Amino acid sequence: MAGIKGAPAPITVAWVVAAVVVIAVLVAAAVRIVSSLLAGPAEQARYVSPFDAHPVVRDVDPYVPDDATHYEPPAPRVQAAFVPGQTVVSLTFDDGNESDSLAARMMAERGMVGTFFIASGSIGQPGFLSYNALRGVAALGHEIAGHTVNHLDLTAMPPAEAQREICLDRATLTAWGFNVRNFAYPFAAANPAVKQAAMACGYNSARGLGEVKTRFGCKECEPAAVLPPTKLDETAAAAPVTVEWTLEDLKDSVRAAQPAGGWVQLTFHGVCTTTCDFFGVQEGMLAEFLTWLQAETQNGTTVVRPVEEVIGGPVQPVVAASGSTAPLLPGANAVLNPGLDVGGGGAAELPPNAKVLGTVPTCWQPGAFGSHKAVFSAAPLANTGDTAMSLQVQEHVEGEARLMQAMDLGHCSPPVVAGRAYTLEASYTSSALTQFTVYYRVDRGVWVYWTSSKFFPATDTFARAEWITPPVPPGVTAISFGLGLVQNGNLVTDDYALTETPGIQAG
Repeated sequence: MAGIKGAPAPITVAWVVAAVVVIAVLVAAAVRIVSSLLAGPAEQARYVSPFDAHPVVRDVDPYVPDDATHYEPPAPRVQAAFVPGQTVVSLTFDDGNESDSLAARMMAERGMVGTFFIASGSIGQPGFLSYNALRGVAALGHEIAGHTVNHLDLTAMPPAEAQREICLDRATLTAWGFNVRNFAYPFAAANPAVKQAAMACGYNSARGLGEVKTRFGCKECEPAAVLPPTKLDETAAAAPVTVEWTLEDLKDSVRAAQPAGGWVQLTFHGVCTTTCDFFGVQEGMLAEFLTWLQAETQNGTTVVRPVEEVIGGPVQPVVAASGSTAPLLPGANAVLNPGLDVGGGGAAELPPNAKVLGTVPTCWQPGAFGSHKAVFSAAPLANTGDTAMSLQVQEHVEGEARLMQAMDLGHCSPPVVAGRAYTLEASYTSSALTQFTVYYRVDRGVWVYWTSSKFFPATDTFARAEWITPPVPPGVTAISFGLGLVQNGNLVTDDYALTETPGIQAG
């Protein structure tokens, strides 16, 4: 029976029951919150609200599609015959920048094939090639080569971690379907241990930089490397192309080699259409150079070849990247250097509005994003031991600053097992609310933001923050976490711990 227009809907028993249930839930939540606020700092910090949001992870690795392993690339190119006196030019592009797609098309339009050294952890990230764009580069006939997972200085880390960076990068690119035979050291940084690791990971060659004479370096060097190459674990190349290079510099790098012949590896990092950063090359200048180089190849004394045609050799089997992924013993703390007392952590890459005073504890890294000023420093008043770490945030508009375990591939980051939950702990003092921020590492070595805990209250004396994670998603091998600030304040942290939480597993 229709009601009268404009009259209120009749109140039913169901409506009354629903209202009572809602009121009861709100009252219960209010009681819990008030009880927490009336408790002391330590009790407040340990309180875990039943209303804490545990997000449902729908895409563990949001940067690559699910079919990333279904690609069949063109067959690997065979080694070309060496011709005495011939100049061989290899056009190489480092890192996997988004503009590599443009460079790949520009070369293909002129019948040229290049080599793209890919840092696989960057694929899908903003400013870099998507996975499908990377397949597009390979489909044009260009070589896909290795450049580590995270593009870090391999000489600044333990040898085992350096080998994980090299091997896992090659394993990922191979799993995606590419034929990966050659490698380039990030920043051209290599020592005997790193060179040995590159060869042990199944590469046929590894490229350095700056061992060929140009206007920009190595004035005592020859203008071209000898063919066939004599040092496969550090092949010689010119200094990288930067905005300081002119069109004539590019041409001169080839002209200087032509009288006697040899191998000229030119290294680019990005093609720009408007403003270039230091390692960029203007699209127009690159186009002019490629057109000039195409003309130089007409008589056969100068040729353009990818690195794989110079080096040759088989596509070697993938070498597994070892890591600390074994389950924790019951009650064991997976955090290395939990008391922050051992110094000597690596230099952190921070935005201009953040800085570190002094040294960072080993196996830890500061992080910051957003609009604020953040200062990290040692705090002499520790909860235990000799040192804690202090974070001061000022002029906060948005964003966060925090100290977390170093996001590496196995040396420092705490290992976890998919389906299990973990208890995160830390001692802290703070003039503002603080919370745990948690990232996880997927199989291919990429770190992804996962979740954040509830907020813990300000306290003048050390309190213990404690929070249980949701079950770890499939494909996750490690996590990194730490207390941070999302507003102005002073935070001191010490004595971190990560332990497996018994009895909580994914269904």
